[in-house]
Amino acid sequence: MAGADIEPVAVFFTLAAGVVIKYILSAIVGSRKREYELVGEVASLTCYPIKSCGGFNVESGNCTNLGLQVENGVIDRHWVVSDGSYNMLSSNQMPTLALVRTKCSHGQLILDAPDMPTLTLPASPVVLRSKVVNVVSSGKTQLEGLDCGEEPASWFSKYLGREGVRLLHSAPGLQKRDITQEKKAWGSPAIAGDQAAYSDFCAYLLMSETSQAAVNEQLQEPLSLQSFRPTIVVKGSRPYDEDEWQSVKIGDNAVLRTLYCTPRCIKVNIDFKTGQRIKENKPLDFLRTIRCVPRFGKSPILGISSALDQGGSVRVGDPVYAMRA
Repeated sequence: MAGADIEPVAVFFTLAAGVVIKYILSAIVGSRKREYELVGEVASLTCYPIKSCGGFNVESGNCTNLGLQVENGVIDRHWVVSDGSYNMLSSNQMPTLALVRTKCSHGQLILDAPDMPTLTLPASPVVLRSKVVNVVSSGKTQLEGLDCGEEPASWFSKYLGREGVRLLHSAPGLQKRDITQEKKAWGSPAIAGDQAAYSDFCAYLLMSETSQAAVNEQLQEPLSLQSFRPTIVVKGSRPYDEDEWQSVKIGDNAVLRTLYCTPRCIKVNIDFKTGQRIKENKPLDFLRTIRCVPRFGKSPILGISSALDQGGSVRVGDPVYAMRA
């Protein structure tokens, strides 16, 4: 009888031990999934100072809460072109903005465009409150912007063939976009402190060379990175691997938190060689056949939109680590 009593007890403890071991193993595996893993290295860093205009590559920069900061304090997407009523203009309405080339040198922002003289502006213009206006984004969101004056206004008006165009700057101290207040159809896990200036979504856009290559392999006309406008490009990862990156650490300090995969719009259909919209074999139509997921509806995804968790310097060649969702 004693042996009979012991047997159920032994079975119980055996099963209990199995549950405990399974729990411990699951915890170990789970913790491993939450660790950073090396996924590649920084292939390029690009600053697009003026929304919808061309950018320039840099060897290094500083990750700030508002975006990639490069020489002379220039921060990604902190200038914007508007109409005379201070409604933002982008390449959606004015595709030839894509042909405006920018660079930064000796404290100046330098602009060139087809058949236009070079325009030179101060990278850090003096802020006069009398020159600060409210600029409207997407017909609803209002942000402050410093009107950069008549010279750039005349330059852009002539280039775009449109009267009343203005150039605005989101100077230090002016109101920024609170990302937590923006409602996205796909949702956004933005947290208090997440901000941006004139970018479409948030402060950072990251994608991989292999994702670009995977798309281009199936297109009749390959697309340049300018079509996707990433701030940070990673090499050495698998195609579309960034879809799974919940947090990205670059080098020793900078940490970006992924908000969501980046939904793509009609800007992908702009030919950056001509500044005209592509009318046949539209890249966006193709992307919809391979990169759509229910969360984003008809907007195909490519790359990831991120906010800053920890600032720091970044450099081309820095290792890139990712923590998966």
